[in-house]
Amino acid sequence: MEYGDHDTIGIPVEADDRRAFVSAASALARLDETLVRLTEIRNLYYPPATRREAAAIASLEGAASRPEAIARLLADPDATMMDRGARTAADVGRTLGLSLEWDEKGPTAAAVSHAFMTSDASTSRLIRPDMAWSLEEDCEFTAEEMARVRETPEPWTAVEAIRRIWTSGRFFGHSRRMALVAAPWIVMTGFGSGTPFVGLADRVRREPDRFRKAEASQDHWAVLAAETLALSARDQISRIGDLQGLRTTLAALCPAERSSSSVGHAIDHFIANPIQSAKAFGEALDLTPRGAKVVLDKLVAAGILEVEGGSRNRDFVCRRAL
Repeated sequence: MEYGDHDTIGIPVEADDRRAFVSAASALARLDETLVRLTEIRNLYYPPATRREAAAIASLEGAASRPEAIARLLADPDATMMDRGARTAADVGRTLGLSLEWDEKGPTAAAVSHAFMTSDASTSRLIRPDMAWSLEEDCEFTAEEMARVRETPEPWTAVEAIRRIWTSGRFFGHSRRMALVAAPWIVMTGFGSGTPFVGLADRVRREPDRFRKAEASQDHWAVLAAETLALSARDQISRIGDLQGLRTTLAALCPAERSSSSVGHAIDHFIANPIQSAKAFGEALDLTPRGAKVVLDKLVAAGILEVEGGSRNRDFVCRRAL
């Protein structure tokens, strides 16, 4: 990299890329340590983090969505009266859920294909034979890029793999979506984290033009990506603090008692899944219908939950968790 004042795309080219990567690695390590130390928070952190990231990825494609709509569709994919943006974001949210389950070997081309088709479900896209061949090639390319990160697990390789997927123009014009879907695994592997990192897109959507201008240059992209990762990781550490505060507040509003010892688990469940039917709630916590009703009634009485719908088709909503 040549150093000077500022280049034409507004990125300071005198920035030391090593300093940027050290800052990113340090912030990611602190986030990783926080998630490892706070096991109960880690279990609560990923669902809302995934919803935020899904909304950010969808917004980069011009699909705006509301947090409540995304949560509703993730709870009930058949929910009606939902706009295209919310459906796209919910599809991406389910895809991110799949990507968080990829092991240290990374996804196969078939797993990448499944991820893309999940992210694209609401378009009802008909895959013609020629499109199927193109998609197969796109998935193989992406799997190979991720395999390269596994074989050379270092930060520069990681951010370059994201750039290569981002700029590939593959997946019927949705290569940026797939780059950000793959990013949690790529960042975790390249930076040696113990947990997948979710949060890059939430920062990218604030300054998308900077990434579009930097994408043609490996050096500019690397510095921008490293700086963004550092900021993103700090954002997530702050959000974990907010999550702890929310959990404490809700527990204080409805302390667990002998007759409803599942209240604490119920609060955690609604933080992770803010919109639930009584049936889904009972199944998730392994409660009888009567037991679920006792707990839900207590949470409603405490002002933690709101009830929507009729007597036979009710949803319980925790708006503080949206």
